[in-house]
Amino acid sequence: MRNIRNFFVRNFFGRNLPFNYRIYMIFFFECLLISVVSATTNTLLHKGTFGIIFQWGFIFFCVLVLFIPIQTRMAIVKPLLLFVSFLYIPFLFFQTAGYEGTAGLFALLAVFLIAIVFSGKTRVCLVASNLVLLAIACILQYKYPHIVVPHESEQANFLDYMVALLLAVSGIAILGAYIKNTFEEEQTRIRNLLKKEERANKKLENLTNRDPLTNTYNRRFLIRFLESERGKEERLCVMMMDIDYFKHVNDTWGHGFGDEVLVRFASTVQGNLRKDDILARTGGEEFVVTLKDITLSKAEEIAERIRQSVSEIAFSNGAQITVSIGLVQAGADEEIDLILNRADKCLYEAKTAGRNRVVYEPLIIA
Repeated sequence: MRNIRNFFVRNFFGRNLPFNYRIYMIFFFECLLISVVSATTNTLLHKGTFGIIFQWGFIFFCVLVLFIPIQTRMAIVKPLLLFVSFLYIPFLFFQTAGYEGTAGLFALLAVFLIAIVFSGKTRVCLVASNLVLLAIACILQYKYPHIVVPHESEQANFLDYMVALLLAVSGIAILGAYIKNTFEEEQTRIRNLLKKEERANKKLENLTNRDPLTNTYNRRFLIRFLESERGKEERLCVMMMDIDYFKHVNDTWGHGFGDEVLVRFASTVQGNLRKDDILARTGGEEFVVTLKDITLSKAEEIAERIRQSVSEIAFSNGAQITVSIGLVQAGADEEIDLILNRADKCLYEAKTAGRNRVVYEPLIIA
């Protein structure tokens, strides 16, 4: 049973196969089933030798199609659909009581599938041509009723119609459900791709805007952020920080431990900041913090808290670090380079004054 299922999935309904092909194969099996029922009925009722031979010949051909290479089968999908729509169903129309019979129901299936398999102007032309052909068939029956093979009895007509109705409606229902399920699966796939793309974009953004070692923002992001804040009425303070004697740390314990110091330092600083404050690494051991909507005195409190927390970081090898901080209040229209230069000057003063301290400069409005 599993082998049969795998055969059908691999050759007819696998997700790796084109959507139009899968839809067509549903119609193909429906058409094959209809043909078997119709041919059996016509054979039992002796409805014309030519018609019976034609139908069984078509059935035999369809069975052969099931076992030909899949690429060949995919190549004859459209020609076979056109044959069924424009020759086989019109033949059934005249063979099974015309518009009083069941061919019209099967024609609906064919038109439905033509509208799916073909596209553009070709689709419009084929659908219109098929409808015109059916209209011509109905007119011919109306003008020349003797060219249509009628049912032997009302009972035969009723049974034929009920079977055809069941097959046609179930075929449309199966096609509709399959299309809906495929559409939903495609929507899910698209959503997953969009989420994947969003994650990739965020990852790319992080690579572009963040320092890979400390996961803080980089200088590029800092400059862009300061540019966006220029001209705003919100008070902005900027502090520039530098780990004291960091070269000595690298020389004594190696660059691997130096990286650990940078990571621990950044984490400690971030833990003392507010939600909207920005921490950026602008050099080897140099970091800049921007604090929005804050007074200089409050910013100084945060800077002192950072300085104290950094001095309390415990390392497994007994090493200790301190930080020097330069703090300034920025003007609304002040040039970015001027802001950073003022902060750097305060940092230099903190270094020359003995390190491990905060030096600040209030904004002087002329």
